[in-house]
Amino acid sequence: MEGRKESISLESLLTKFSSKEYMTAKDIASFLHVSEKTARTRIGEINSVIMEHGAEIISRPRYGFRLEISDPDKWNAYLNRHTLSRDTAQGSSQERVSHIAMKLLLADDYYKTGDFADELFVSPQIISETLKDCEALFEYHHLTLERKPYYGLRLIGSEFNKRNCIVSCFPHEFAAFSDTAEDESRRIPEILDTLISCLERCHIHLTEISLQSAGAYIFLSINRYRNGFQIVDTAHKAENTGSYEAAKDIYTELGVQVTEPEINHLAIYITAMRANMADDIHARAVITNRISRLTDQIFESIRHIYKVDFSNNFRLRIMLSQHLISLDVRLRHRIALTNDAYLDIQAGYPYAYSLASEAVAVLKREYNTEVPHSETDWLALIFATGIHDQKIHHKLNVLVVCQAGRASSQLLKYQIERNYSEYVGSVMFATLHELKYLDLSGIDFILSTVNAALPVDVPVMLVDDISLFSKNSTIETGLIRQRLSVISRFFRPEMFFTDLKVTDKADILKQLCGRMSQNVKLPEGFYESVMERETLHSTDYSPYVAVPHPTKLTTEEDIVAVAVLDRPVFWGRYEIQVLLCAFLSLNDEKSTQLFYEITSHLITNRKMVDQLIRDPSFSTLIGILGTVKID
Repeated sequence: MEGRKESISLESLLTKFSSKEYMTAKDIASFLHVSEKTARTRIGEINSVIMEHGAEIISRPRYGFRLEISDPDKWNAYLNRHTLSRDTAQGSSQERVSHIAMKLLLADDYYKTGDFADELFVSPQIISETLKDCEALFEYHHLTLERKPYYGLRLIGSEFNKRNCIVSCFPHEFAAFSDTAEDESRRIPEILDTLISCLERCHIHLTEISLQSAGAYIFLSINRYRNGFQIVDTAHKAENTGSYEAAKDIYTELGVQVTEPEINHLAIYITAMRANMADDIHARAVITNRISRLTDQIFESIRHIYKVDFSNNFRLRIMLSQHLISLDVRLRHRIALTNDAYLDIQAGYPYAYSLASEAVAVLKREYNTEVPHSETDWLALIFATGIHDQKIHHKLNVLVVCQAGRASSQLLKYQIERNYSEYVGSVMFATLHELKYLDLSGIDFILSTVNAALPVDVPVMLVDDISLFSKNSTIETGLIRQRLSVISRFFRPEMFFTDLKVTDKADILKQLCGRMSQNVKLPEGFYESVMERETLHSTDYSPYVAVPHPTKLTTEEDIVAVAVLDRPVFWGRYEIQVLLCAFLSLNDEKSTQLFYEITSHLITNRKMVDQLIRDPSFSTLIGILGTVKID
């Protein structure tokens, strides 16, 4: 065991850790080509070895990890005894994964562990660790690493899955590992031109990066086909006629004669790349009953958790259903789709990203597989459109009581909508006489130019000068306070906790649910339901904050709890230090939507979260909520 720990420590410490600069867990995981959880485990293994030799990897919340040398002489002596020459060891952990994975993906014969060790100038222990990372990658693409005594290792799986794995994970490495690919690479511009021409003729639009991926798949397929590695699977056929026509034309125009299965699988790949079918009027995409049911499941899950009902939003239903057609192909065949613009979707659309994360939980349950993070980005963009369509429901409905004429009223409406659009959804007008006959059940706030007592139960602000309806801090403050009064009713001081013991995820959630049950009556099986939701998709949608919640339960009472931990804990994707557990009723859909939109902005705003961690008090939380601005 110690030999394995020392090999990890040498590789990571000598090539990456610094005594002056911090590294985040995410960076370490990326460097080692493992998950953040595995990276933390390895750091612990490293420390168990090096702490006896004058050094330690220390962590600091919100900074990361760095190497601290307590005894330089002892540490240098240790390095002199145990360090392999970095000049002889080939590359980083990620480069070793690439080398070994590509050898196995392209070979049809067995490879021995010792051969990899000799090629890379590293120990067999390091090769064993690298193979574990390779196996995790292979598993997602339905590929299995076969171990046969006296023979070695061989990759088992379909040719199509091998090609998908190469294009998704190693798009730039293929030429370096193929004897013929480098000579044929001059055909890549021709392949891309032919691809674009055939897609346009069939009215198929792919984004720029999707075009590059499809071009790489075609280039790889031609090379593999000519070298005897052919797709023989006849069970899977293209379901989209436009994609099939394009695939057939592409091979014909490139002068490559291939079998029917090759054409079908290129058509499947093209369909999988069509992330924007929702915007393509020529997509010729048939929304099957299965896709419709999946859309319904997603809408129902979002309605149950976030209390927003998209079931009657026809535009969103069509967009999501059409997107699910290509997403279905990607998840069944493990084809990756990249976020083209590398946008920070989570920061730009936090509420939509939360809804998309709930959709991903449904997809994970339906397909029984992990869903790539890039798919959450695409879904968030679709939900952002749905939110925009229903945007008026997130803001205050304002009634202006005045004696102005129709023309003056329209001017006031324009001024209010222009200057207070962040807070106001709709604006209505009434005279004092008309007020007596109005149904005020949908009104949140009244602005009145009439200096008289109004017989209403709605909050009223008196404005004694019509000119004040232009940008005015008094009116804005009133609107902010009214919006805050709507949101703050969900939060209670007795449901704000700062003394939970930091252990692991399951125990922290058990503590949180236990403390919540001391103040409110929780439904039976609440903790178990929260844990079930975590297994579907980790609820740490952003660094430092997790939003655990139950699934499949209902409540008549709004239940919200906030916990601030005294130090970060690894949750699944990120280190988190704040928990926001919300379980809301269906009693007030508009207020519920406002709650989720404001809290979504809170959990993705690093400054606000840091402020709450520095000053973990209920008053700080409410103060922060009052500063959230929504579009």
